[in-house]
Amino acid sequence: MHNPEAGGDRVQKCFDMQVGFVEAFMDKDVEFGDSRGVSAVINQWHLYTQFHANLSVRLLSTEVCGTEDAPIVVAKGVLSVRLNRGSIEKMFPHILANEELVQVLLSRKIEYPTSTTYVFNARSQVERQDLDVDFIAGINERLGSTYATSRVMQRALISDCCKLGQVAPVDFDDGSTRLGLSYIMS
Repeated sequence: MHNPEAGGDRVQKCFDMQVGFVEAFMDKDVEFGDSRGVSAVINQWHLYTQFHANLSVRLLSTEVCGTEDAPIVVAKGVLSVRLNRGSIEKMFPHILANEELVQVLLSRKIEYPTSTTYVFNARSQVERQDLDVDFIAGINERLGSTYATSRVMQRALISDCCKLGQVAPVDFDDGSTRLGLSYIMS
């Protein structure tokens, strides 16, 4: 998704077209993981593009099932990303002290397997979108170590629904609290 804050009329027009497409394609009360509404979908697309230096999606396959009036489409693909230091700060801040690990993650693209399920209503609009991004598989492929991958993912600021920027503070037995991304970025 284009960043409208990047400047220029052309960028704003591209962003407006993308938003218009999503608004036409999706029911206004679309279920998206644990939230509802087109704005929730647009917000996540925006965060995914903002949290990565580069991002692209490659479609591998689609499967259509359900009824003719209410089809269900499962799209499998690969989300290819390049991380930058800002990506690490926003998604994996707990590894910033391990510069060697950070450099390995920054050195090449990471490919996350994805599966997105679209449930359509009788008006041919998406009424539910379920997103699964296999962050563990992508990072493990890049690092080549389940131990290093577990260190990266153990306290990642990514919700169960593969959402960025919506991790709540967590209280630990020792009395410490780790803050959620929304607080860190405020």
